[in-house]
Amino acid sequence: MAFINGCDAIRDWSLLGGFREWLARRLGHGMNLVWWELVRQIAVAERGDGSGEPEESILIDRMFELIDEFLIQRASNIL
Repeated sequence: MAFINGCDAIRDWSLLGGFREWLARRLGHGMNLVWWELVRQIAVAERGDGSGEPEESILIDRMFELIDEFLIQRASNIL
């Protein structure tokens, strides 16, 4: 997460511009949360089994999947 934040910072916060809002819309709430917390909440909600926190490797995989999906949609003007 720190690496992704650093990449975003070096690009004047334009790399992930709109990502947090996109995640909050996807989740249905959380406009006041940071994007990495929204990723965690999405991963927990998708598990749906009530078993608690997903493993870190699952969260990291889901984070990259969501970033990829967001960037593809943004590049395609789907947002």
